[in-house]
Amino acid sequence: RAEGRELWVSYCPPIRHPEAEAPADKNPEAIPLVAGSVPSPLPSLALVLGTEGDGISTTMLDLSTRAVFLPMYGFVQSLNVAVACGMLLQRLFDLCPQARGDLSQAARENLALSARTLRHKKDVADVA
Repeated sequence: RAEGRELWVSYCPPIRHPEAEAPADKNPEAIPLVAGSVPSPLPSLALVLGTEGDGISTTMLDLSTRAVFLPMYGFVQSLNVAVACGMLLQRLFDLCPQARGDLSQAARENLALSARTLRHKKDVADVA
């Protein structure tokens, strides 16, 4: 927040059955990442994903600006964190195309050259 970013967390509240008592602690309202749910322009943000088994910590949840989730259908309850990250970023970019960023042709060529140079140095080191 000191850098002016919002802190978004990936959070899916536990499923509650209608007959179950509400817990004493109040879970935040999680916002599905669907059309109309994301501010425009997209603010500078940090996106935090929790572990695959436990999700995010309550401390992180309390610090967050916004809790978001991907709507899922069928019997899927969770995703591998790397897959979830890719899907969340893709959904954000689909909903906010201006957030995608775009490298100039010169920047792309420079980045490609740097990658080739690093690959060559690694290959030389492997041979030595």
